[in-house]
Amino acid sequence: MNNPEQMIYCEQCKNRKLDIATNIVLCSLTNQKPNFEHDCDKFIANPENKTELKKENKVPKNYSRDIIAVIIFFVALYRLIRLFF
Repeated sequence: MNNPEQMIYCEQCKNRKLDIATNIVLCSLTNQKPNFEHDCDKFIANPENKTELKKENKVPKNYSRDIIAVIIFFVALYRLIRLFF
C-alpha cells in the first residue's frame, strides 16, 4: 500500500490519532505513521465511521459490455452520417 491508501485505511480505525501540528493520521498505539504493507494487525474498525473499507480483492467491473455498446453507437452514427452525406 502506498501512503494515501494507508491513510484511508487508518482513518477508519479506532486506534487512529490526528497529529494536529502536521495534520497527519498516526497510530495511537505506536505514535507513528502507518508502516504496514497490506493489513494492519492492530486495526479495529471504528463503529462511528459510516464509510466502508474498500477491499483490494473486490472483483473489478467488467467493462466489455460498455465498450461494445460505445462501438455499436459510433458505427451506427458513422452509417447515418455516411447515408446523408
